Amino acid sequence: MNANYNNIDYWYNDPTSGEAPLILGAESSSLKSPNEYNWKLKIPAKYRIGATYIAGKAGMFGIDLEYTDLSKTKLTEGDGNYNFGVENNVIKNDYTSTLNVKVGGEIRFEDLRFRAGYAFMPTALKSGSEFKNNAHSDAHYITGGIGGRYETWYWDAALVYGFWTTRYNYLPAIMPDVVSDVSSTQLRLGLGFYY
Repeated sequence: MNANYNNIDYWYNDPTSGEAPLILGAESSSLKSPNEYNWKLKIPAKYRIGATYIAGKAGMFGIDLEYTDLSKTKLTEGDGNYNFGVENNVIKNDYTSTLNVKVGGEIRFEDLRFRAGYAFMPTALKSGSEFKNNAHSDAHYITGGIGGRYETWYWDAALVYGFWTTRYNYLPAIMPDVVSDVSSTQLRLGLGFYY
């Protein structure tokens, strides 16, 4: 592993103290023996349930729920009697259960289909966790679409808009969080044929 600091001046103390600065140049270090260990990651189960109501040829409405509890994630099988106790406590204390919700419907008018939907995917990270860097906050997705179904072919167009927030802080003791509002828009087009 090598690092080159381009001979920048670096002071351990206040640079106005009159002490000569420490010049940072190239540094290198090496690992004399490999740091190998075994581990297994056990991810908790996901429970899903859904229901759909079909209103004949007029349309349909559906809802899907998905529950999981990431605080039950476990690291196991460490070498040398190491059982990942610290890491498992971090997981248990910083993560929580989530319930993803997806709802949507379709209205049919002759050969045309009009659709709309919404999805809510909450973050599994507890608020106030110190491990918040680049983790998504609760994410929301709004969708709309139109399509046509015919005897031998179909076409489809959908617009998906999603938004969430991320936080990042590499020096939490002296810096405020950097908060980024993120949004994503996708246009999806499809064309198919029946055989």
